[in-house]
Amino acid sequence: MTMTAEFASGPAGGAAPAAGGPAIPHEVTSAPWGYVIAARKAEGRAMRIVRLAAGALGVAALLGAGALWLAPGAVPAPDARPMTLAGSASLLMLGVWLLTLGRERGALEAQVDHRRAEVRVMLRMRSGAARLLARHGFQDLAEIAVEGDALVLTGQDGRRLLSRRLGT
Repeated sequence: MTMTAEFASGPAGGAAPAAGGPAIPHEVTSAPWGYVIAARKAEGRAMRIVRLAAGALGVAALLGAGALWLAPGAVPAPDARPMTLAGSASLLMLGVWLLTLGRERGALEAQVDHRRAEVRVMLRMRSGAARLLARHGFQDLAEIAVEGDALVLTGQDGRRLLSRRLGT
């Protein structure tokens, strides 16, 4: 198995440009069992504001969908009920989509564990909680590569087992 990525020791122990090449947007952190490759990018202030606004608009759309039917005097005439139903369904779908857009997203990281001889792909939330997405043993891998901002795992038979962008 080969591991390819040019990681030089940079400030704060992270990855730095290798031999004058482009900056690698990942931080390699040592752990007692191996090391962790994670994206350096943190969620920006503007993105947090967008997520908050999307969540608030999603709640407003869901309330509007219910208000079409529950507001006093809002009982539609029989010929207007299909229009009210369509408007309510549209607001409901918009609200669910905006709430989904406003949810916190985690950042992907790769954990190379020498003790267990495996590579784990984890989804790390801002709260610190992590969820296992994939686990591959060293015996199944021919190559572990970081290409740009993506982690690429290649199996012994030459096919890509995983190609996922690290970070958010």
